[in-house]
Amino acid sequence: MCSKYYSLALLLLGSLAAGAVMAVPVDGFCNPNLAGRADGYECCNDIAPTHSPVEVTPEISGVTVTPGTALTFSAEGAVSHNGGSTGGNNPDGAVTLHMTNFGDGISAPNWVRLNALMGVFLGGVDPTGSATPARISYVDGLGFASILPRTGQIFFIGDGLTSDSALGETDGVIQVFQVPDGASRLFLGTSDGSGWNNNTGSFTVEVTQVSALDADADGVVDAFDNCTEVMNVLQHDSNDDGIGNSCDPDIVGTDGDPATNNCLVDFFDVGALKTAFLTNPASPNWNPDADFDDDDFIGFLDVAVMKDFFLAAPGPAPNPNASSGCLS
Repeated sequence: MCSKYYSLALLLLGSLAAGAVMAVPVDGFCNPNLAGRADGYECCNDIAPTHSPVEVTPEISGVTVTPGTALTFSAEGAVSHNGGSTGGNNPDGAVTLHMTNFGDGISAPNWVRLNALMGVFLGGVDPTGSATPARISYVDGLGFASILPRTGQIFFIGDGLTSDSALGETDGVIQVFQVPDGASRLFLGTSDGSGWNNNTGSFTVEVTQVSALDADADGVVDAFDNCTEVMNVLQHDSNDDGIGNSCDPDIVGTDGDPATNNCLVDFFDVGALKTAFLTNPASPNWNPDADFDDDDFIGFLDVAVMKDFFLAAPGPAPNPNASSGCLS
């Protein structure tokens, strides 16, 4: 079952496998509107604790919910809102859903997906009777890099990547969920309109805690920011070397080949920038790797970036790959 009793079972299993990485099971009938509610509380044709969401405790996940930190998620599985059979891997859910906002201290979001993995942060008290926070709207899409929900706001998690598992995509960037002030508990459930009690299927979820430090204040925490000291909200990385364009004027290697970057901004890179100077994507000499400011034009602003990095290494970035030339 999905509730504090299920969590107790996981705790017992975890004690038998100390040190193992634990995946948290989340059943399709876990209703996030019941997070933190007292036993017997009823909402939307469901009742606590039978249909309550899973609380992510240190015992079952190794994670302590602490404001000022951030979480990442990795989820697999599928659920069905109508009791049908489930299969495959689709934690991002199916059709667009505006969850019904039942309130009473917990708000439900707009523009999410049916049958998706959801979460809600709470403080240490039952939210029943408290003010209901504003709803989160995902009208701009679900491929966000980072989000800071408030306590009491149900938020979309999906598979934890910017890509869309509903389209078969699994190659996105890891999304970062910042823990809000006042939060001490996290609950995981699924998305539905009403009556989670007949939902089938489940997700398995791994939760990882990371630092919420964001040195350049671009909304992407340093642990996943491909330019930790240069603001780059879009995280554009045209050559896929793990270092964002905004801090990567290392366009080519010493042989002039863009595939053999040498982790040094030198005269070879100046030459590549010169070749692409004053071009746009429609130009014959266009080079997206030389567009450091992501404006689809290679001009004097890009020259200024090259000047700032000349005879220095690109970055810094926490996760450069081998093609950057920056791995020792």
